[in-house]
Amino acid sequence: MVAALTSSPAMQPRTKAAMPSQFSLVVVGSVVFIAALFLAKAVAVLRLALCVCPVAIAFVLLRTSDQLYIQFTLWVWFLAPMVRRIVDERFGFADQNLVLVAPLLVTILSVACLKELPGTRLRISPFFLCIAAITYGCMIGLLVKPSAEVIYGYFNWVAPVVFGLFVYMRSCHYPAVRAAVQKTLLQGVAVLGGYGIYQYFSPPVWDVYWWQSLPFGLVAAFGRPVPHEVRVWSTMNAPQPFAAMMGMSLLLILGARPRYMVPIALIGAKAFSLTLVRTEWLGWAVGMLYLASRMKPAVLMKCVIVTAALLLVFVPLLSLGNTKDLIGDRLESFTHLASDDSVSTRLAMYQHLTGDLIQNPFGHGVGNQEVYLGYSLDSGPLRFLYNFGLLGTLLYMAGVVSALWVMLRNRNRSDVFAMGCTAILLSALAKFLSLSAFMSASGMLVWLAIGMGFAAYQWNLEKGGTAYATARA
Repeated sequence: MVAALTSSPAMQPRTKAAMPSQFSLVVVGSVVFIAALFLAKAVAVLRLALCVCPVAIAFVLLRTSDQLYIQFTLWVWFLAPMVRRIVDERFGFADQNLVLVAPLLVTILSVACLKELPGTRLRISPFFLCIAAITYGCMIGLLVKPSAEVIYGYFNWVAPVVFGLFVYMRSCHYPAVRAAVQKTLLQGVAVLGGYGIYQYFSPPVWDVYWWQSLPFGLVAAFGRPVPHEVRVWSTMNAPQPFAAMMGMSLLLILGARPRYMVPIALIGAKAFSLTLVRTEWLGWAVGMLYLASRMKPAVLMKCVIVTAALLLVFVPLLSLGNTKDLIGDRLESFTHLASDDSVSTRLAMYQHLTGDLIQNPFGHGVGNQEVYLGYSLDSGPLRFLYNFGLLGTLLYMAGVVSALWVMLRNRNRSDVFAMGCTAILLSALAKFLSLSAFMSASGMLVWLAIGMGFAAYQWNLEKGGTAYATARA
């Protein structure tokens, strides 16, 4: 099987050395073009260019370097919201902004992997069950309320799944792809975490301007736009997506070299705590518990030592500003959830919406709607029932559960990264009652983890490792 895959031109490893000069031309041309538009204050064309140019770069990378395409796609997701805020602060707020479409378009290019499916024996059913559910939701949306928002919602759901499938289909190069992903996440935690800490102590003018310009006014979930009172969202567009990115990345970088991982994890942990997103804290804890139960004793001891070192440095940082009070109050809220306003609102949402959504078994279709009957659709089950109906929800969850089943069969306890991928899926399911982690930026990392987890499983199966003898049987 491995020989067949590696002999296929589509599956040949493509590296930076193989990249043609057209890549340099596209990158340099894009930078010069965007800079010229910025200086010329051609706002409408600038926003369009900030959408089109990343797609052009991704298209070239997709043809020349799988690993660089994956890395570039992740960075576009990480940085696009901040680029949007910088442009808005300079030229005026725009609610409908093409810059935010760039991550979806860059990601959906990975659909090119479908042409490689004929003749393969990969376990693709979990991916296609989820794609079928999303496509069903799109069809319902187009029937109920045809609009561009339905197409945008479809891409928001389906792009992460297709990207996960793309990563999985690179399983014959799993070690190289794993190294590329881990490197990107290490850099991402350092850059986004560092920016998040800076944002907490001195909110940049473009962040404050964007925050104050939102159509629904200052969002209480963001804290207050003054130093030491910001709920950090870093380069992303809200505290929850940033917390999801940081929590999942912290699970995946544990297998990196300690001399790089420890200081970066310290930065990430500090920024992660400043988001004050309790659900993501719980999800991260679930992932860590799974990792602790699966790691070899020697690896677990190394993680314990690293964690102890982080705590020694991290605890004194809590005394800066009013950080200690903010995080302490948030942690203390776990002890009196019965009187917590957020929990009460969520319970009321379930009480009022569950019956209504179940009575409409076909769902309302995918879209960009965040509020239904006065309640925010930030619950996993309710979001699924609203977008996919009962049938689509069952299809999607069948795909997710079957994916988890495959990943749990991974018997290789030396691959901490692969175990971290399983931990991320378990974390996403643990958070499901509170939020949906399977779409948009959060979904990108969840489906990246699923794709990498499948790739690790396939890699070891095809290599005939003894650790997988049980799974093969």
